[in-house]
Amino acid sequence: MGFMTEISFLNDRWHEIKESIKKDPDRFVDEIQMLMNGKPVYGLQDENGRRPYLGHETPGTGRLGVNASFTMYPSHHADDPRLYLAFQNGWRSMSKYDMEAEFGERLNNPDDHVLDVLLNDVKVAERMLKDLKSFLREKRDANQKAESLKYDGPGFPD
Repeated sequence: MGFMTEISFLNDRWHEIKESIKKDPDRFVDEIQMLMNGKPVYGLQDENGRRPYLGHETPGTGRLGVNASFTMYPSHHADDPRLYLAFQNGWRSMSKYDMEAEFGERLNNPDDHVLDVLLNDVKVAERMLKDLKSFLREKRDANQKAESLKYDGPGFPD
């Protein structure tokens, strides 16, 4: 198996993203490639204009020269499961390793509210997974009931 890299685009900024890609498609491809390879990407910035991201260590946010963003999480082996929560104009990896890489020392700061935000995200994800599990169980049970009601005896005479 190979590796996978997830990319997210903020739809509110799609027009700007699209125009930037049209203007300089090579830059867009190069930024993605550099993140996939774990190289520092000079053209990518976070929302504060900093450029701290490496593709295999923390998520990267591409600006493409405008205030339009796309986000990539680190590449990972296709056999390594990932769970993401897309919520409130953003998305977050629900992996403790990705959260540690993304938030680092902020997780150890009692004055930082990032833990409250992350715990709320976990609660939202748990609720969604619980609802999904109930839905799928209902479907499975309905399918099993329908299967058990099928007539399996000899045919009717003409």
